[in-house]
Amino acid sequence: MMKSFSDTGIIHVMNEAAQYGYYNGNIEWANLGQGSPETGVLSEMKRFAFLESDDSTSEYAAVAGRSDTRSSIAKLYNQRYRSTMSSQYDCDNIALVSGGRLAVTRIIACLQPTNIGYFVPDYTPYQSIIGLFNGHNAIPIVLNKEDGYSISIEKLRATVKLHKISVVVMSNPSNPIGKLTSEQQMIELIKLAEEEQFLLLIDEVYSHYIYDRPEVDIPYTFSAARYVREIDSSNVIIVDGLTKNWRYPGFRLAWIIASKAIIKIATNCGAFMDGGASNVVQKNALHLLDEKIVSLEVREMQKHFRAKRDYVIGELVEHGITVDVIPQGAFYVWANLSNLPESLQDGVRFAKSCLRECVIVVPGMYFDDQSDQILANVRFRNYVRISFGQGMDTLKRGMEGIKRVIRHG
Repeated sequence: MMKSFSDTGIIHVMNEAAQYGYYNGNIEWANLGQGSPETGVLSEMKRFAFLESDDSTSEYAAVAGRSDTRSSIAKLYNQRYRSTMSSQYDCDNIALVSGGRLAVTRIIACLQPTNIGYFVPDYTPYQSIIGLFNGHNAIPIVLNKEDGYSISIEKLRATVKLHKISVVVMSNPSNPIGKLTSEQQMIELIKLAEEEQFLLLIDEVYSHYIYDRPEVDIPYTFSAARYVREIDSSNVIIVDGLTKNWRYPGFRLAWIIASKAIIKIATNCGAFMDGGASNVVQKNALHLLDEKIVSLEVREMQKHFRAKRDYVIGELVEHGITVDVIPQGAFYVWANLSNLPESLQDGVRFAKSCLRECVIVVPGMYFDDQSDQILANVRFRNYVRISFGQGMDTLKRGMEGIKRVIRHG
């Protein structure tokens, strides 16, 4: 009667950690597995101590979301990415949703049966979300270390044509690599989507975590919104939210940005699928969307997370772990174990050894095509994903645990 769903790789790892004594808040552990940013104060901007509510926020919000919050999001994107362009976002280009995964799920639910391409390695739920709906085919597009985990436009064009792909899903910056699609690559990618007439669904939840850029008055963030020409004829769909970029994962507030026609369809779907996002969270989010506040927070966040990235990479490399690609964005290190002693080169065994030292990391195999377990056990078997999202004390505890694993072999 019921479908069967296996745990995602990350949930499987967290369940294993619980068997070793981990629980949320256990200060003896270093959780470098879950993709969650630290949520404390980093700048002059105060963090929420509580949410303000009144009678109006006790009511349902519109399924698309509060018009004032949607208008604030549209204004922010116009200011940051489209200040010189005549085609501007307004509130009808925005739908508010309870989290990024739900935003992606809503879009996938709106599609007629089709072939959907996603990159490997990338965010693990994409394949599972596509598989929820009968008639959709998930088409993995494999990225290789030798190519820097990138794909040329012509190779992608050939893949789209070969598999008759009508939707491509991607994260940018990518999870778990931290690879940032360059401005020129994004221009070419959007042009390709127009020429081959496929939807381009871009998950931008890490787009404020950009490193190694010159410091300027307005800190650099990346969005495909900068390269969309005519908003309401575009086939680019953007997902973002407070979860990662604003460091409020518990708020579960995300948004979809697209043409008015796509937003209308996604909203109609949401009316029976999930009903829309929390009214009180939407209202409290309003002041977070002010451009000056965003710039203040992003500047300090980038500086802080860059220091954490550099610390973690330095520690890993010093102890024999290779980093194929220095992450340009997000807060993950794709750690290559191939140069460690043979007993530690397998990501699953390495992760198990880390659990014995109260450290959580995610085996690389979980970021592969899970429909082919043989390949998934081989292609990224020498990798683990290590998050530097947590605070520095946690990272130091985690690095000490990893050192013990390597020392004991």
